[in-house]
Amino acid sequence: MTNQKDENLTQNETRTQDTDLENMLENAKKEADEAQADFGPLLNKIKELETQLQEKEEIAKNSQIAYLNLKADFDILQRQTQQKIETADRDAVLKVVKDLLPFIENLRKSLLNL
Repeated sequence: MTNQKDENLTQNETRTQDTDLENMLENAKKEADEAQADFGPLLNKIKELETQLQEKEEIAKNSQIAYLNLKADFDILQRQTQQKIETADRDAVLKVVKDLLPFIENLRKSLLNL
């Protein structure tokens, strides 16, 4: 009979422990669900911010490409302008020399006749 009582006590203790463990598991599941409910909006906000970040990075990349293209165009324009200035200076000197050439030639002839 003592064995029977011991066995019954052991079974009761096991059931009590099982019930306690089940209650603890249920409480843990509830806490996890509540935590998930709390983190849900935060996770959605993180996804939204990541999407916005990707959009901004794409805009920055496109802006950088546009800047580099404009800089290259500006450099080309600057070089062409410098070349036009040099050509204009050279042409102006040539025009002055051509305009003065007849006078210089006449002066040379006059000096030879002296």
